[in-house]
Amino acid sequence: MNDIIIQPHINKRAWDILENARKNCDQLIGRITSIGDGFLVSLGLNPDELCCVVVGSVGRQEALAASDVDLIPVLSSPIALAAFKPHDKTLRKEIQDKLGCKVSQGEDLTRCVSMEELTDPESIGGEKDGSSALTRRILLLTEGKQAGGKLALNAVRRTVMEAYAGADRSRGRHVLSLCNDIARYYRTLCIEYKAKADDPNKDWCTRNMKLRHSRKFWYFSCLMTIVALAESNPQGDPAYISGLLDAFDRSPVQRLFNSVREEQRGNAGRITEPFVWFLEFMATHAHRDRLATIAHDKRYEVTLENPFPAVKFNSDRLHQEMLLLIDSLPSHQRHRILSWFLL
Repeated sequence: MNDIIIQPHINKRAWDILENARKNCDQLIGRITSIGDGFLVSLGLNPDELCCVVVGSVGRQEALAASDVDLIPVLSSPIALAAFKPHDKTLRKEIQDKLGCKVSQGEDLTRCVSMEELTDPESIGGEKDGSSALTRRILLLTEGKQAGGKLALNAVRRTVMEAYAGADRSRGRHVLSLCNDIARYYRTLCIEYKAKADDPNKDWCTRNMKLRHSRKFWYFSCLMTIVALAESNPQGDPAYISGLLDAFDRSPVQRLFNSVREEQRGNAGRITEPFVWFLEFMATHAHRDRLATIAHDKRYEVTLENPFPAVKFNSDRLHQEMLLLIDSLPSHQRHRILSWFLL
């Protein structure tokens, strides 16, 4: 895939922020890779059996100064998983200490997992397919970056895609099964947010703004990519699957630009600019701290200490630009978006 050049279609400030985020993420991934591979060697573990995947904002190439690191180690077999598991938390602590930032502890959503578990038919639409299994699968497919180990992430993704094709529930319509899972994951995020928003001890505001910006942008880039590729691969042939795997290796911003026609790139830029504003806003710890203290019933009070109205307005602008892009699509593409993702 030849990537569309983004720079001409967004303002200089937005471009500079995206470049800073990309460089920061590349540097973090390089350091994590070095730490992780050295760790494996020191323990005598086989690097061919491990794919260390960074997800979250670093995996999406959106991380600036204040971001955490979310890590999912994928092992080639249950035997390799059993050998690695006792050392999982030690590796995470070593990465955290050397990077000086918070690293996920490997509980629930980011725990280490074997390929067998990821591709088990019962974990793809079966009895074992709960929220955690769905989340890990979609994160690994759509927003991960490899940060250590010799088991290739692309091979992991392709195996998971093949598992969709082989699952009984797909009946040969595995791309639509993937669409359903992406939509199901996004709905899960929304539902979980609502539960946490009702808890006065939870930081509802930060979760709300991430959902309105980062997660919505990720979701939009996924649906645009899948619908655009369906245009050039109407039979859903192997080239379609390869195109999806290639697209999922891009950042959501690059993915969006690659999915639109030339005349729509300005609109893609207008979607990207408020999203990048949010990335810059969240890169400042003081901004995050202020969001975390806003009471739900006082969120619209206009004070110097309350950034919610401005950030909410920015998310509304992002949403409107997305709707305008969808409205500009040919009717058959709009129909696919509605029928595959939104209905």
